Amino acid sequence: MNHRIFQNKDPQLSSRRTAFSYELLSSSSLSLSSSSSSSSSLQSISLTVTLLMRSPQDREALRNSETPSPRPGIQSHHHHHFHSTVSVQKLRRLNTLIFVFRLAAFCFSVAASVFMLVNPTSASNSPRWYNFDAFRFVLAANTIVAVYSLFEMGASVWEISSGVTLLPEILQVWFDFGHDQVFAYLLLSADSAGTALARTMKGTDMCTDNNAFCVQTDISIALGFAGFLFLGLSSLLSGFRVVSFIINGSRLHL
Repeated sequence: MNHRIFQNKDPQLSSRRTAFSYELLSSSSLSLSSSSSSSSSLQSISLTVTLLMRSPQDREALRNSETPSPRPGIQSHHHHHFHSTVSVQKLRRLNTLIFVFRLAAFCFSVAASVFMLVNPTSASNSPRWYNFDAFRFVLAANTIVAVYSLFEMGASVWEISSGVTLLPEILQVWFDFGHDQVFAYLLLSADSAGTALARTMKGTDMCTDNNAFCVQTDISIALGFAGFLFLGLSSLLSGFRVVSFIINGSRLHL
């Protein structure tokens, strides 16, 4: 039976291994009789003999099985990198969409201000925008929204190019959302007041004698409503960023 256990391709190596194992067993048995911790010594002897009686191929396989493979860590790193890349791309698309809306709000507000400011006729007795409180309100609101949209466009370009907000993130998301709300309602109120005055003027001789002025004010008010629409869309996206920041601690869940 012992011959079958220690049978190997190299008989000399097998005999030396067997002799060494027997010597180790005999020396360990002597030390076991004089030691008080016989149980732990017996366990260590059994483990040593088991390792010695294994073939080199078995010991190599055992070491390979006990060594953790680095592939799970590499896969986790790649998965995290992929997840971060996708999140950054989503954030960039969101910022690009916000930039487009702010650009549209800026263009319509500037156009509304220009149409309200420029007098279509050079006659001295023709009406002017500053003769009417509602039209002054329309011009002021569109000018404020145009300046604000220009600033927000710069902040969006900065965030798209650098990946960080112009202001600290918590200030930026609340600044955008709060000002979007305030200026959107301001522009809506101004255009509503202008619309009421323009409708009142339609039934008077002022629009009959100065039709170009009335048409131009109507165009200015319509452009102001278009600016309000895109500012409202920007406000929805800035509100989404605020909600995301409250829930996830970031303007977009990364």
